[in-house]
Amino acid sequence: MGCATSDRKDASQRQRDKMLVEYLKGVESKPLKEVVHIPERNNINFDIPDNLRLGDVFTAPDRSEFKIISENSYEIELLCLSCNKEIVQSRLKDHLKSAQHIDLM
Repeated sequence: MGCATSDRKDASQRQRDKMLVEYLKGVESKPLKEVVHIPERNNINFDIPDNLRLGDVFTAPDRSEFKIISENSYEIELLCLSCNKEIVQSRLKDHLKSAQHIDLM
């Protein structure tokens, strides 16, 4: 009886190994998305210019433009004119580094 159990385990392991090989072949066949690393991006000042008012447009460090769409007492809301996404001022740095924004630039 122990032999039959061992045979089933071996067959099961062979099946798992076969599935893993097929999975890895599929992963290897897919092209990798090119990741562009720009070291100087980490040293950029991501603050928005002072004295801007509702409706004003400013240029971000990556040369994309943002429009001020709301001035709350606690946070300024911006519209990215490159990808048409609304963000709050505190998320500007994350947005500029996001794949969605970089792909449209």
